[in-house]
Amino acid sequence: ARSAFSFRNLNLGALGIFFMVGIEIAIASFLTNFIADTLHISAHRANQYVAFYWIGMLAGRLVGVVLLRFIKPTCMLVTNSLISIGLIFISINSTGNVAVWSLISVGLFNSVLFGIIFSLATRGLGKYMTQASGMLSTAISGGAAIVLIQGVLIDKTSWATAFLVPVICYGYIIFYGIHGYKSKYSD
Repeated sequence: ARSAFSFRNLNLGALGIFFMVGIEIAIASFLTNFIADTLHISAHRANQYVAFYWIGMLAGRLVGVVLLRFIKPTCMLVTNSLISIGLIFISINSTGNVAVWSLISVGLFNSVLFGIIFSLATRGLGKYMTQASGMLSTAISGGAAIVLIQGVLIDKTSWATAFLVPVICYGYIIFYGIHGYKSKYSD
């Protein structure tokens, strides 16, 4: 390997970080408006629900640290992504409190994904770790890009269509957890 760019697990992991941060920020960014529209309440009242998304992130992180002692990180990555997809589908195909709380619950399962992807992406990099950290830090720009894409879709289509963006992102994360992290070097 001549540089960090020659590690397949890092290159694909950087894209995973891009999507993961995008999902996390997009859901948090649009949660207030989604809740207000779904429950027909003011944005101020809806915003009070958003704290539960972040509490779920914290709780999931604390529980995740313990569970990762017993569960393979790749298994948790894939399982949590599948659960999150399920919760989004429940949310966009239901109404009222079921729609709201299923979307809020996504935070619980998002909580450990970033750390798992980061660890898998940097596995075996040795002296290239500094370059790798820079690449992965740059990948957090997904927080801006995914929010923009989802925001345009919310304005032009519907909540259901817009929330397919995170579903697609989770699909990539599932690929990464099953196969993308495996190869050490790019071909």
